Amino acid sequence: MDRPRCQYKGALPHPAKPAYVLIWELPTHTVAKWSCAEHRFKFGGRGHWITKVEGFWEDDAKPADDEVIEP
Repeated sequence: MDRPRCQYKGALPHPAKPAYVLIWELPTHTVAKWSCAEHRFKFGGRGHWITKVEGFWEDDAKPADDEVIEP
């Protein structure tokens, strides 16, 4: 798995290091974006979660039933 890239609009392409995930619960769907530490508070929008990603685990095994997220 490659390191995620920061998705801050207008920034030059760069790794999300350290990596953060920003999550917005919109009325019709959920949006998640990767961010670096510098940009994590600059995305804007109201009521979003910010969580730091401590590491990545590549696992090709099928997820357990309680791990599957239904759309």
